[in-house]
Amino acid sequence: MTAMSSARLTQSPETAPIPRTKPATSTSLCFTRDEAIPEHELVARVAAGDPAAFGMLYDRHAQTVFAIGLSLLHDASAAEDLRQETFLRFWLQARSYRAERGAFPAWLYRIARNLALDQLRRQSRLHAVALDRTAQSDLAIDARQDIECIAVSRIQCEIALAAMDRLPATQRQAVELAYLGGWSHQRIATALGEPLGTVKSRISLGAAKIRAALASGAAP
Repeated sequence: MTAMSSARLTQSPETAPIPRTKPATSTSLCFTRDEAIPEHELVARVAAGDPAAFGMLYDRHAQTVFAIGLSLLHDASAAEDLRQETFLRFWLQARSYRAERGAFPAWLYRIARNLALDQLRRQSRLHAVALDRTAQSDLAIDARQDIECIAVSRIQCEIALAAMDRLPATQRQAVELAYLGGWSHQRIATALGEPLGTVKSRISLGAAKIRAALASGAAP
């Protein structure tokens, strides 16, 4: 057994080695799938430095985190980097998760979307610098148009995410799982232990508020 897989629960993420965020093989002992273990228990184990629990949660959510990155950044390489950074943040910040405040997937996906938004902001600043340097060139008009498109996308993204943050907690959690996580209404209802009709209503109300914010162009 490797040093990674023999890590004890007395270790903390600050002292335990950072686990790989991809299993080396499909038979890796550290990264086994066990859907029977509740996620709040796995998170508690991660907070104590257990890489096996980290691997289980990675297996469950890595694909969705990648999809979030791809949908927001429109670049597979950037989405992969975002996935790695998201799970690194989770490993280091697992102790900050509070089950009473919402489901773990919604908490994890919020880390991913916030990292993606930060990257969009950095890209906007980089393009602004590039425009300033080429303002007198034949590429200035094209560069300015590119920046305007990026700015519109970033602003709309910030408006939508800010509107999502203002939703009541129960609505926000359902909306995040549906629109960031891509979960079906039935899966959300099962995960949250709520009636399907209640979940559909929360998502509908939350989505309507976000659409209203986008239509009005309300600043975050």
